[in-house]
Amino acid sequence: MINKWLKEEKRVNTHYSKFSVIDLTENDMQEEVKKLKKFLANRILIHLDYPERLRRIYKDEPKDKLRKHILDLILPKKGVHFNPEQSFLSEIITAEILEKIRKAILPIYKLRYKELRNKAMRGKADVIACNLLGDKPRIIFAEVKSKITYKKKIAEEAYKGLIKNNVEVPEIVDYISKILENDDEYNLASLFCKAIINPSFYSKDFHIFLIFEKGKWKEDILKNLDNIQVELPNLTLNVVLINSLKDLIKEAYSLVPEVAEEIVYNEQE
Repeated sequence: MINKWLKEEKRVNTHYSKFSVIDLTENDMQEEVKKLKKFLANRILIHLDYPERLRRIYKDEPKDKLRKHILDLILPKKGVHFNPEQSFLSEIITAEILEKIRKAILPIYKLRYKELRNKAMRGKADVIACNLLGDKPRIIFAEVKSKITYKKKIAEEAYKGLIKNNVEVPEIVDYISKILENDDEYNLASLFCKAIINPSFYSKDFHIFLIFEKGKWKEDILKNLDNIQVELPNLTLNVVLINSLKDLIKEAYSLVPEVAEEIVYNEQE
């Protein structure tokens, strides 16, 4: 579904010398807009919790108990001074782009490991992924910013967060190596452990994802970043422009309890 929803195009012959730019824009989903929202609701649930755990707990319980669990313990708390729903969904969309469009591998669903309902997991990268093609493994560090209003320095702020990963052993690499206790089919546990003792074993790609309300985007955001000192190698700016982003976020989250019921009680259409 993410491939149907978003199309990407890498800019060529730009005047930006310090980074490359990939634009991601929406395809016409008018006939499948309900499927898109349910898809996003499904990914919210899967990124925030384990479907198997929910089945184990609630498969023999009434639906209202499952719904209460989703609203009270899994989804971000309402009424806080910032918008965790927007930031979480933006990280989820980023992870889906890297996994489904860029064909990278997600070592973990990072938001499952957040310490508080309204606060993402520690570590100096919002999303991390791996690419095992080529001569040696690549670890992708992504910083995500999402806005429904214009903010000229948003890319600069993202860069200042991302550059913290340009160290010998990034904190997030060490943290993920602790979570991946067993090797899977890609041997990711071994990869992250080896990355700690031998940082030259892998390459780093750095990505900034700017997920914006389409009508509020201005190219000045990239021009501002290009005017500061940029030292990161392999830096890519991903500009994701979405119509009615605020409404999409609200409607996708509203469908999460319904999607949870379908998963737990095997009621998928």
